[in-house]
Amino acid sequence: MNETSNAYQLSGNQSSKESKTYNIYQFFFIGFIGGVIPMMVMGTQNANWFKIPKKYSYSLIALGLILLTAKFWAFGLVFQGTLLIKAQVIRYLYKFACLLFYYLYLVLLTKPYKEHLSHNGELTPILKPAIIWVMVGAIVEFGLLRLVMG
Repeated sequence: MNETSNAYQLSGNQSSKESKTYNIYQFFFIGFIGGVIPMMVMGTQNANWFKIPKKYSYSLIALGLILLTAKFWAFGLVFQGTLLIKAQVIRYLYKFACLLFYYLYLVLLTKPYKEHLSHNGELTPILKPAIIWVMVGAIVEFGLLRLVMG
């Protein structure tokens, strides 16, 4: 078996009541509307609840930071006139990349999520934290964009 399939195993004495989770399929909307920052925060929080090894969470955080850096680097090039495409093209590419980022979290969390639900585990409400993190992510990205624009 490969290592990623063994990333999560529910121990015999650990009940599903001790762990909690969001509905990971709703992360799609968080990634599409909110972007990378809310996905990183909420996806990593969910991974920590499932006790996924930190190396997987850290890898996805690093990938998210690379994605953010690439977005603002490309915006900087557009605003300087070096990159001759519209800023809207970068926004669309960023949304597409956010959906791929969601898919990576989905791959990481699907097995423990299904095991959690099969043990009659409950879902933690996602709406309030999602709204908060989407707003925080928008504020942070707007601030970073202002820095890039000068």
